[in-house]
Order: sequence, then structure tokens, then C-alpha cells
Amino acid sequence: MRRTGRRSLTERLAFLILALLLAEPGAALDLFTLWQRPELPLNLAAGSRVDYRRQALTEGRRRDDILRVQCLGRDRDGHWVLEVLQLVELEPDSLVVVPGEGLRLHLTGSFVERRGDLSAAVAEVHLWRDGERSELVGDEWRRDPLVTASFSGEFEPDTVREVDPTVRVIGAHELRCRQWEYAAADTQRATLPAGEMVQISRQEVAAAVHEDIPLLGLAYVTERLRAESTLDPPSDRFAPPPPQIRVEMLECLAFARDATPVLGPFERAED
Repeated sequence: MRRTGRRSLTERLAFLILALLLAEPGAALDLFTLWQRPELPLNLAAGSRVDYRRQALTEGRRRDDILRVQCLGRDRDGHWVLEVLQLVELEPDSLVVVPGEGLRLHLTGSFVERRGDLSAAVAEVHLWRDGERSELVGDEWRRDPLVTASFSGEFEPDTVREVDPTVRVIGAHELRCRQWEYAAADTQRATLPAGEMVQISRQEVAAAVHEDIPLLGLAYVTERLRAESTLDPPSDRFAPPPPQIRVEMLECLAFARDATPVLGPFERAED
């Protein structure tokens, strides 16, 4: 039987609403996903740096990049200043900063105290692209891809569990790391012409942690997010989409205490 124009329009509307519902099933793993967790050490010593390889696999597509986060210390306003730099691997074990690209963040004391919303702790954001510096004011920084890759969202787990420690080798360091597992579930609903679409997202994060590693002590982090949808009542005209699965990983490649400013001069507050 040929579908009527009204039926076709109804189905297109249903797919549009569903696409909005499933556009981002949970925040992506980023450098600050676990910043509020009290069991993770917070190391903001001036001159510390840490390099991470970040990988993401979604629907067969893979994204791979390398980032450096380094702490420059406090500025004259007392804000902690971090640089987030893009790296390239010229050859195995040889990482080079991409010139003229990066991010400088000024974070207030609420970041150190791990309270409130992470975005509220951002006092200033300076972006370097193609060697040109710009300051992102207001909500501008929320829309920039490099910034959102570092601040895509915060994770509030429903359950927290410590598991057996593990040993990881990072450069010349052999580290016995504590391991934590976090899990959360979220339900979203959308009313469609065919019924109510219900999406349940399950997010699982596992982290290996050592206090010698700068920032949050993260030696290794994996996140697995699975989103499944059902239609109530079931319909033979409209089938829910297949489950969405996203797997992301942060792997520490190196860390040291020799960081110097890369994105222009920086005047550190006197001790």
C-alpha cells in the first residue's frame, strides 16, 4: 500500500524529534570529566605537564588526537592558569607541540575547591588559532570546538567502586595505580506521533589513578556509553533506532615538571 503524504510527514517529524533526543547521549569524555571526584588527587603545581592520547570510537568512526595540559601557576588575580596544547607524533615517542594552536584557561578557586559548575570556575579563556590570539568572552568559549573538547560536560555517577590496583608504565615510570569504576544511567522521553520514545543511556567510566601524575592523577581512563530506545506502545510502522555505543579513552603518554609557557608570555604571581 502506498503511504499517504500525511503519514510520510508524520514519520519525518518523528525522526526529527528522535534525532534531537539522541543527538548527544551523554557528555563525551574530556580532560575534566572527573574533576569533582574527591578520591582523585588534584595536582596543580606550577611547571607540571601531562600528555594524553585521546581516542573515540562511535558507529565505526574513530577520532584520535594528542593533548598536553600544563600548569603555569597563579596569575596576579590568584587564578590558576592552564595551557591546553595540541601535539603531533612525528615518530614513536617523539611529541611536538603544534605551533600557534592552543588554549589558555584561567580558573578560579572554585575549581580547586571542586564546587559548583565547572563552567563557573572559568574566569578567562584565551584561544590561539593559526598563531592569532583571541579572548572568548561570555558564552563564546562554549561554542569553540577546542574548548568544548576539553569541557564537554561533567559526570555525576550513581555508583562509585574501588577495584584492585594495577601497574602502568609511563615512560621511565612504573606506577602502581588505584582503580575506580563509576556508573550512571539517564532516561529521556519524547512524545512522537507513533507513541512515546524512551531512551535509556548507561555510562560507565573506569580510571587508573596515581598521585604523581599532574592535574587529576589520571594514568588511564575509559568511558563506555550505550543508549537504547524503545517505543511505547510498540508500532509496526515506526521502529526505534538500533542501540548507540560510544567508547572513548584517555591514555597518559608522559608527564614531567618542566613546563614553560608556550602561548606567549605569562607573568606568574609572586609567592
